[in-house]
Amino acid sequence: MTERGPLKLGFLMFPGFPMACLTQAIEPLRAANEITGRREFTWKLVSETMAPVRSSAEIGFEPDQTLRSRRGR
Repeated sequence: MTERGPLKLGFLMFPGFPMACLTQAIEPLRAANEITGRREFTWKLVSETMAPVRSSAEIGFEPDQTLRSRRGR
């Protein structure tokens, strides 16, 4: 992936989303970057608005960008 740059991913969050699912998706990507010593993966937290999104565990996550701003990427 280094020839084209890192694989860019967006994780769409809705109110009440299962926090465990988000962390289980991101952690292997973070670990792969650490093991390879390169940024093979990057990710953004995405929501309908820029307001914090509360997970099912009542922990708030601040989105990096809105769903609308991701269109066309």
